[in-house]
Amino acid sequence: MRLPPQAILFDLDGTLVDSLPGITWAARAALAEVQPGSELPDLRPLLGPPIREIFLRVLPDALPAMLTALEREFRATYDDEGWRKTVAFPGVLETLSELKSVGMRCFGVTNKPALATQRILAHCGLDRFFEVFLSPDSRQPAFASKSSATRALLAEWHLEPRTTCLVGDTLDDAQAARACGIAFVAYSGGYGWSGLCAELPGVERFDDFPALPALLLGHGMAEGRPAQPAPTTMKI
Repeated sequence: MRLPPQAILFDLDGTLVDSLPGITWAARAALAEVQPGSELPDLRPLLGPPIREIFLRVLPDALPAMLTALEREFRATYDDEGWRKTVAFPGVLETLSELKSVGMRCFGVTNKPALATQRILAHCGLDRFFEVFLSPDSRQPAFASKSSATRALLAEWHLEPRTTCLVGDTLDDAQAARACGIAFVAYSGGYGWSGLCAELPGVERFDDFPALPALLLGHGMAEGRPAQPAPTTMKI
């Protein structure tokens, strides 16, 4: 057992916020512009990799020029209006407020680019709860992985690994926690839960945000189990 956490690191997409509506909207607009008549499947199980890879999964025969055009159209639409369709998951604001009220320090680390991240945090009313929220391009050169961003955050903010926990929804999140020697708790309502559960069936979890403070404060967190390496992905 570890000590009860004093600092919590949160993932963004699929953990704190539901960004699927905006991503779907921008992807549909890009398809309509570049490949009229193509149907967009449910993107929920595809979220995680860069949008170019998602489009390749939707259109496996697409040539590089088409993927480049789709990526360009998506980015223009998402960065302009798509991000505005993001909403916080139920109970997130109240839970963050409760954690702050008992002295818990809150931080964030995401694979989403910094511009969209900061816009979404402000739009959803989440920015006031976090001391910092790191994205890959929060530094130059950019962080190569979520693990490297998490490691930098721990060092720069002098956070003790034994009293720090990462809350996320994907195997990538669990691996970042493991690489940095911190506890991990999974949100079962996130996009990556099914894949994470398949790889780490015994991972500590919570099913809705009102349950998180009691889980964190009621006892010390168990160390995360080792996970098999997976390719680094950058979220939209």
